[in-house]
This record gives sequence, C-alpha cells and structure tokens, in this order.
Amino acid sequence: MTVRVYLSGPMTGRPDLNFPAFTAAATQLRAAGFEVVNPAELVTTPGTPYGECMRIDIAALVTCQALAQLPDWSESRGAGVEFAVARAIGMRVGSVDDFLKASSPVDLTVDGSAPAPARAGAGVLSSDERGNA
Repeated sequence: MTVRVYLSGPMTGRPDLNFPAFTAAATQLRAAGFEVVNPAELVTTPGTPYGECMRIDIAALVTCQALAQLPDWSESRGAGVEFAVARAIGMRVGSVDDFLKASSPVDLTVDGSAPAPARAGAGVLSSDERGNA
C-alpha cells in the first residue's frame, strides 16, 4: 500500500512562494515510494486569494494519511492550520526527513487509531502510540 503524504510548509513571503523547496521535497518523497500531494502543484494561478488556496489545500490534505513538514513550517499560518487539521483527524505527522528515514513507506501506514498529540519536531508518530487527544 502506498502512503499518501501531504507536503506542508511556508509559502507566503518566501521567494518564488518556496516552490523550489516543495518541488525538491516532493521529488525525494516520491523517489522513496510515497504518493505526494504537493500544494505547489494544486494552485498554479498567480494571485489566487489566500482563502481559496487554503480551501483547495485542506480538501487535498484530508485525502492523505500523513503530513510531511518542510523546515520552518511553524512560521507559516497555513502550515499551522494544516498541522491542526492533520492532528485532529489522526494523521501521521513528521518532518520530510523523518519520512525519508523510515525504513519503508509501508512502515508508516495508518490503522485508524488516534496517535498521541504531536509537538513541533517530534518526528513521525507510530500507529500504536496512544494519547488523550
């Protein structure tokens, strides 16, 4: 089973909307066997209002099993929203590096259980971790 991962990170205020970082991370994750949903590939019309972008992004996010975060994601209002949604619906959350270090994308499958609440930089949560979310 291929794990579908949503890529999250800062865009607003970054040169080229940080698309080069999103593209590089998506390429690495795909090469590692993940199916990647890259928000830089979802909204391609310059000047699309922030709210419209977030609606498109959140709709795509909830179709995924995991959230992979780029560096400095916590500095982004949108990535913060994506993180909150991912945690609320029990998705795996971790840095792009955490996902690339996993021995196999299959190791990151989700069994539907609620993982423990994540902290920024806490790493990928396993499906057998439990918490009072």
